[in-house]
Amino acid sequence: MIIFGARTKVLTNRSQSAVGDCDYCGTAQSLFAYRQIKYFHIFWIPIFPYSAQIITICNHCKKLSYQSEIKPQTLQSLSSRTIRKTPIGYFTGLMLIGLLVAAIVIAGI
Repeated sequence: MIIFGARTKVLTNRSQSAVGDCDYCGTAQSLFAYRQIKYFHIFWIPIFPYSAQIITICNHCKKLSYQSEIKPQTLQSLSSRTIRKTPIGYFTGLMLIGLLVAAIVIAGI
């Protein structure tokens, strides 16, 4: 029995600071940006990420906005700031498969 599927992980920044004002409730400096990674896994080992998007959450009203709902001006200011890239650990499965193939090739030689 092979257990596989997809999961979602929200990555936070190390120096988390407000990125702007909430458009929904109007609270100043209450909007925080995160990166959401969706990845495929087998036996809970991440194989590869297949989707990544920026999400914002208001600290006051808890409104969650996905990348398609965020204003272009806010997206441009977010792109200038550093939002964590996808960590190398989400490619662990591909690295293990590569090592297995390399071991098979070396054993065959």
